[in-house]
Amino acid sequence: MGSKVNCKLQYQLVCAIWCLTFNAEIARKARSLGVIQTLAGILNEATKEKVIRVIVATFRNILEKAGENGQCQAVRERWDIVKALVQLLETASDPLVLCVAAHDLGEYVRHYPRGKK
Repeated sequence: MGSKVNCKLQYQLVCAIWCLTFNAEIARKARSLGVIQTLAGILNEATKEKVIRVIVATFRNILEKAGENGQCQAVRERWDIVKALVQLLETASDPLVLCVAAHDLGEYVRHYPRGKK
């Protein structure tokens, strides 16, 4: 049971950090606050795919905000990810791939209400 609780706690912590990194100022300060090192440590020990995916998404947010490539570039990259997920749903036959792609697409729609349109 300890491992199950640990994974759940990791996921909740990583999700909270991920949400915070949508704020450009917080994302820019992440490096000096030790966020990247902490997430790297969790990533090193992570056993659940969902924890790994959220950490990678957090790193992506930090990179986008720190580099400030502009909103247009971020929107284009997100749209490319959505197109890739849809393509996986249309072409993949592996049940795990289908489940992960459907979940990730659902999370995108949940977090980006304009993505439904």
